This record gives sequence, C-alpha cells and structure tokens, in this order.
Amino acid sequence: MPGHADIDPESSRPARALGLVSPLRVARLDNLRRVRAELGRLYREARRREGRFPDALTAQRLSNVLGALRTAIEVDELHARVAELEARLGERT
Repeated sequence: MPGHADIDPESSRPARALGLVSPLRVARLDNLRRVRAELGRLYREARRREGRFPDALTAQRLSNVLGALRTAIEVDELHARVAELEARLGERT
C-alpha cells in the first residue's frame, strides 16, 4: 500500500477479503517515545480484555509490560535531561 508504511497488509488479508476487519495499524517504533506509547497501548488493550481480575499468568505478563514501560519512561526522561544539560553547556561556550 503506497503511503501506508505503518500498516502490515499481510496480517489481515484473509479476514479483510471477507470484509470482516479493517487493516491492523502498527505504529513505527523508531524512537523511544513511539515505543513507550505502543507499550502503553499494549498494556491498556490487554487490561481491557482481561477485566478487573486477570489470572496469574496474565497478571505476570501485564507486569512485564509495565516493567518495560517503566524502563522506557526512565530512559526517555534521562534522555531529555541530558539534552537539556548539553544545551546549557552549548550556551556557555
């Protein structure tokens, strides 16, 4: 599909041929903010599907996603702080 680099046309071809679903949109994960956003979407969707009280295996999987999300947030914040410090150092010289 020209112009739709973030859509995997193969993933939904059979169902789409029957008119059952629209194409699955998958965001490009080429920077930390997009990865963080995708982790958040993944967690929220899984949580919605499992309801208020997921089984133990699902709870473990959800906590793994949250751990990855936490790491992504921490790295994103550190990146922003380093960029700010570099900008301040650049102003001094």
